[in-house]
Amino acid sequence: MTTRHKALLIGASDYDEPGIRSLPFVRDDLARLSATLTERGFHSAEVAEHRRGITLNFVKDQVSRFLREAKRDDTLWILLSGHGQHYEGIDHLIPEDASFHVHPFASSCVPLDWGKELNETRHQLLENSHSRGSALSPPDPPGPPVHPTQLTGLTTAQITDGLSRLGLGVEPIPEDLAADIAMEDELHATLSPDTITTADPPPDRTNPARRISLPALASVAMRNRVSFREAAQTATRLGMSHEAEDWFG
Repeated sequence: MTTRHKALLIGASDYDEPGIRSLPFVRDDLARLSATLTERGFHSAEVAEHRRGITLNFVKDQVSRFLREAKRDDTLWILLSGHGQHYEGIDHLIPEDASFHVHPFASSCVPLDWGKELNETRHQLLENSHSRGSALSPPDPPGPPVHPTQLTGLTTAQITDGLSRLGLGVEPIPEDLAADIAMEDELHATLSPDTITTADPPPDRTNPARRISLPALASVAMRNRVSFREAAQTATRLGMSHEAEDWFG
């Protein structure tokens, strides 16, 4: 039987939660990627959309359907584009209906874990939690499958390197997003139990680069299993500015 290469592209861009920055480039990126995959010989490259947005249930339904409808010899590629979080050892896509009012926040996100579905279908899956950067040059259909664990739970640099080896190009990270990533990494290192505690540096609130977003605060809280309040207050102590500064008195 002839192997078919099929792709499912899902992008979260217009978030309901005011504290989560929208990603207006996602929709155009997926449209371009779909056209390029088709030109390179993919049997199909579907961009999943819904009038109610890219919600938690919609993403789960689309992925389950995509796996269920695949034939025995199909090679499948699933690309999820949007903000992401790492919680209890599992990467999550933040859907457009995610809410900070839900606790834990990860329960309103999409876990990148379709092991049960994969075991049932026995198909190959390439899964990319594409939360920072835009894939521009997709790989040619032939080539070995890549397991999800090779592209998840890694640093941005490691993900970029892995995508490059697959023939994928990644756009440079915008300066403001790179600064947010740096603040998230610094805060995570401070809260990590493996970090040796040192004296806090003096706050520098005159530096606009030391601003951390609400999703980054939530991510650090989940990764270190601390409350959002503790993460926010620690960020303030480190001299980072953020939208939650006045939330806790």
